[in-house]
Amino acid sequence: MGNQLSTRFRKHPNSRKAPSESPSFPSPTRPSFSPDDSGHRADPLLRYSNPLIANEVTTGSQLQVSQHYILKKVFQTNFMGISADALASGIKVLDAAASSGTWLAEMQRDFPASQYFGLDLGFGVWPDAQLVRGAKRTTIVDCDALTTIPFEDNTFDYVHEQANLYVTQEAELPQAFRELTRILKPGGYIDIIETNPIPPNASRGIVADFIGRLYAQMCSGGVNLSVATGCYTDIQVIRRNIPIGWDGDLGKHCREHMTLSQMTLMHVFAPSVNPPGQPLPTEEGYRKFVEEYFDACAENQVYIQAFRVTARKKSLAV
Repeated sequence: MGNQLSTRFRKHPNSRKAPSESPSFPSPTRPSFSPDDSGHRADPLLRYSNPLIANEVTTGSQLQVSQHYILKKVFQTNFMGISADALASGIKVLDAAASSGTWLAEMQRDFPASQYFGLDLGFGVWPDAQLVRGAKRTTIVDCDALTTIPFEDNTFDYVHEQANLYVTQEAELPQAFRELTRILKPGGYIDIIETNPIPPNASRGIVADFIGRLYAQMCSGGVNLSVATGCYTDIQVIRRNIPIGWDGDLGKHCREHMTLSQMTLMHVFAPSVNPPGQPLPTEEGYRKFVEEYFDACAENQVYIQAFRVTARKKSLAV
């Protein structure tokens, strides 16, 4: 998952330095996918029986929208850290990776008193972009959220970012966090959602072989608030497992999403299919491999992890 078609990913598909050894993952707890108990009303946009519904939109749009709804299903909410009362009272909210605009569209629908801002390169090509741009209390800025954000210090009460950091070059992460911290008001909340594309329980056969080669090519990212040491308090980290092709509708839609992603990014993943020294697979061979890979994921109950980090900026942060 992740912001698969971001300009940054296309520009630097192999930019991360490969680590010398595999990462160490915590022992995850399998989540219970219970009905939404967050107090939110049922979401009419969440036609979850098939999130890949819009045949008229681009592949990129399908990936962005389906990813949003999968993560919303996993975490059972669109926001964390900040309270619903604060949002209802009217605050300044920033989406630091607006992508499809779906999160902004839902937030401005549910909490119309707040003022919303979105950052993204190339915003406007996504399915909900027109809806967001047409909203009276929403402003979109076309810029790279990970360089210099064009807002004054201490501007926002709530900063949200989803599925953008793990495709970022590691050297750029400190600057990204400095900027997000700078524009957040003292007492304000930051809310970051990312996925780890490397399944922690991929240990058998075709899955283990592919993941091993893929990991040598790409480094799984991570959110580390230590780059803003001393600035945050009330830090919470929530991890959830997302089944690939098993455990009901969620696993089914995760497989659909990841299949579309791997086919769209064939130029990124194909070099990891065969062992070093062997030729790249043909397009037909790659399609067959992808199908066999996800069959094996379902058979072995493989999952990926999503994690969410929320924190409050200290009132005396400098």
